[in-house]
Amino acid sequence: VPMHPLRLAREIDTFMGREDDIVVADGGDTQVWMGMTRTVRMGGHYFDSGLYGCLAVGIPFANAAKLRHPESRVLLVIGDGSVGFNFMEFHTAIRKGLPIVVVVANDQSWGMIAHSQTLRMGHCIADGTCLGPVDYHRMVEALGGFGLAVERPSAIRPALEAAFASGKTACINVMVDPTVISPGSVALANLGGYRAAFRHAEDYDLWLRAARVSQITSLPDRLLLYRRSIQQISQKYAIPQAKAAAIAWLDYEHTGNGQPSL
Repeated sequence: VPMHPLRLAREIDTFMGREDDIVVADGGDTQVWMGMTRTVRMGGHYFDSGLYGCLAVGIPFANAAKLRHPESRVLLVIGDGSVGFNFMEFHTAIRKGLPIVVVVANDQSWGMIAHSQTLRMGHCIADGTCLGPVDYHRMVEALGGFGLAVERPSAIRPALEAAFASGKTACINVMVDPTVISPGSVALANLGGYRAAFRHAEDYDLWLRAARVSQITSLPDRLLLYRRSIQQISQKYAIPQAKAAAIAWLDYEHTGNGQPSL
């Protein structure tokens, strides 16, 4: 505790096992974990923003799905950063009587941004990425919906059952591990958005281009040092996190009592 976000995604995928169940994913790391995990059983029953889509489409997508398929269960899993964009769409769902269930994967941060900064710079910029604890479930209750907070993996399924049984627009606020780095964060870090933070980054890129053209096989020491620092940061964070995710998945798959130790 807090739990691995892949465990949360796996619990959702297992619970939403009916053929006509609809799952929506929204956010950065959260959308990546759900997309890696979801078993799609029917066309048009899994939605996310796509590779180049925008944040905060989740609640509107879930509302539209429930309007179009009123007999199907509709669940949205969304990051805590993303849910803040269009939070009042909860009110839309409540006004329209749409009993969707929204699971907030709460790592108390802009996780993908914080992690990609850490991978590129060795640390995140806390003032711009840390959100802190927010009781999203109580905010939904205040609007007239149903809310629950979850901290332990064993409480996920009972919370899902209670939320759907309520017959209301529901929010389950799940605390997840903020240190886990998804493959999406690694990809974002490799896009080079934080290049300017390194003293020799522009020189390094220039030398790489020149080396390719002129078939230069060696680089100045300072640029080799820069490349080495990038590799060390990636190895420090990305590789152990990938191993941890794989272990978490295998642990879930092979634990017979349904209580994996995450």
